Amino acid sequence: MQYQTFSGSDLKEALGAVRTAYGPDALIGPTRHVQVSGHSGTPELRVEVQAAPSASTTQKPGWPFASALLPQPKRTVGSPPPRASTPLPRLRRPGEVEATGSPISKMEAQIAELRSMVEALQAQLPARQRAITLLSELGIEGALARLLGGRLGKAKTDEEILQKLGARMLKALPSPINPLTSKQPELVACIGPTGAGKTTTLAKMAAQARLEHGKSVAVICLDHFRVGAIDQWQRYAKLMQIPVFSPASSDELRNLLATNPAELLLVDTPSVGSREDAAMRAFSELAHLSRRSTHMMMLLPAWLRGGDAEKLVGHYTHFSPTGLIVTKLDECDAMGGVLQAAMVASLPIQFLCRGPRVPEHLEAADKVKIVDAALLSVGSQ
Repeated sequence: MQYQTFSGSDLKEALGAVRTAYGPDALIGPTRHVQVSGHSGTPELRVEVQAAPSASTTQKPGWPFASALLPQPKRTVGSPPPRASTPLPRLRRPGEVEATGSPISKMEAQIAELRSMVEALQAQLPARQRAITLLSELGIEGALARLLGGRLGKAKTDEEILQKLGARMLKALPSPINPLTSKQPELVACIGPTGAGKTTTLAKMAAQARLEHGKSVAVICLDHFRVGAIDQWQRYAKLMQIPVFSPASSDELRNLLATNPAELLLVDTPSVGSREDAAMRAFSELAHLSRRSTHMMMLLPAWLRGGDAEKLVGHYTHFSPTGLIVTKLDECDAMGGVLQAAMVASLPIQFLCRGPRVPEHLEAADKVKIVDAALLSVGSQ
């Protein structure tokens, strides 16, 4: 079956040309915007739609095809202007109401018609292209979207496509491990950009480990960069009755890591994310002295797009992150960007933070629930 290209000044005009040529049962293909040279030589934006006749249609295609977009000969002075393909609507004066109804109701009808046209076009897209569109709505983009959306087999409806995408995402996501429920000594350090919520997240972990799991907890604050960081931890420590340390040298940090008896050791890091930071460089070199399972958890806001989240994780690879924590979930509806970073870097999503309250707004992540919630948010749009 051979597709032909129809053009118009807008989508409605282009689809009208398709219906004129092939009737209402025409097969609609991809659509795009193109810029062409108008009659006066100025650039003009038009819409191109690819279409083909259905099996029951034998009518030959008519105007306007892509050939109509070629530069037209200039008119001589006094020659009549070219006739419009469709009559132009009469302009009404301000406040004038059309006899068949109010201007608002007519506009709503036109919007509904355009929406149905767009939905019809989307329904005709190949499964792979539709899958990439759905992933883009979720926040997943680039090479990963093309990989997840490839070879979907017989999937035709959005529900079938989302089901296949969900299975692939689950396979690509590593399973998380909750260090708060472990029976062994653990060390958890939070790394990430400024404002991601490292201090608040660690306070939630400390409260849950102390109050819900009965663990002994100690905090090491390496953030000498942010004003008031130590004071904030001292307030948390007083409420939870846990010790907080702020080592002033690498020797003091070495001693803390080697001798502190707490079952859960939490490390708050500065937001500079640079190897040149003395405290972070010392911690990276001495973390093994704690003789604990070490978790370098990177915090990412849920509203990041896929490419930005992936790039941000790349900036912290020299700290060897072992998992991700999603924050700011109360500020957005989807977290596809963090899902993309997790799948590309093969990092499990360990915790979800849905607000600022300590410790209620921290929950252990379940990758099945995460993927289901993400796909549900796309399917309901």
